[in-house]
Amino acid sequence: ADKNWKTIVEACETKAVLEGKVTEAVKGGVVVFYNSNRIFVPASQTGVPKDGDLSSIVGTTQQIKIIEIKEDRKRAYGSIRAILREAKKAEQEAFWNEIEEGKIYDGVVKSLMDYGAFVDLGCGVDGMVHTSELSWKRIRRASDAVKVGDQLRVFVKSFDAEKKRISLGYKTEQTNPWYIFTTNFQVGDIAQVKIVSMMPFGAFAEIVDGVDGLIHISQIS
Repeated sequence: ADKNWKTIVEACETKAVLEGKVTEAVKGGVVVFYNSNRIFVPASQTGVPKDGDLSSIVGTTQQIKIIEIKEDRKRAYGSIRAILREAKKAEQEAFWNEIEEGKIYDGVVKSLMDYGAFVDLGCGVDGMVHTSELSWKRIRRASDAVKVGDQLRVFVKSFDAEKKRISLGYKTEQTNPWYIFTTNFQVGDIAQVKIVSMMPFGAFAEIVDGVDGLIHISQIS
C-alpha cells in the first residue's frame, strides 16, 4: 500500500497519467480505485455534464491525473476531465493541421442565426454555412432550410487558422435543381408535375424541386 501511495504522489509531481476503475459514485464526485488506493474525483472533474448522472461512469476504466495530495490523510484527488481536455486539444490541433479548402466533412447543425448555420465538425470545432450556401432556393433565414440536429455533408470554402474561423459550403453542382432537371429530362420526355401557380396566360408547374416550367394556356386544353 505504501509503495502504491508513493506511485500516486510521484504521479502528482510529474503530472503522469494513471489508469483506474470507477468503483462508486459518492456525494460530490466518484471514487477511482488504483492499485489498492482510492482516488476521489470531484464531480466538476469527472467530465460528466453539470447535474449529469455520475453513476453513468461507474464500472468504467478511466485515465486520470492527480491534481492534489493530502499526505497526512493519505488522500488523493484526481481529474478525468484534464485527460479529456488534453485529448480534445490534441484532436483540434490535428484538425487544424489537416484542414484544407475543398475538404469534405460530415457535421451536425449546432445552432442557427438568420445569416447562417453553425455546424459542429467534431472535436469542438465549428464552421459556418452562410444562408446563401444552404439552399438553391431563395431563403430569408437559415431556419428555412435546416434545423438544429440536422446532419450535413459540407466542404471548406475558406478558413483562418489563427482566428479559428471556417467558412463552409453546402450547395454543390450535383444538388443544383437545374443540373438534376437537365440530367433526368430531355425534350419530349413525359413528366409528372405539380401545378404551383396560375396566370391568365398559363400555369406554372414544378418539374423537380426548384425548377418550374410554364404550360401555356394554348397547351392546357
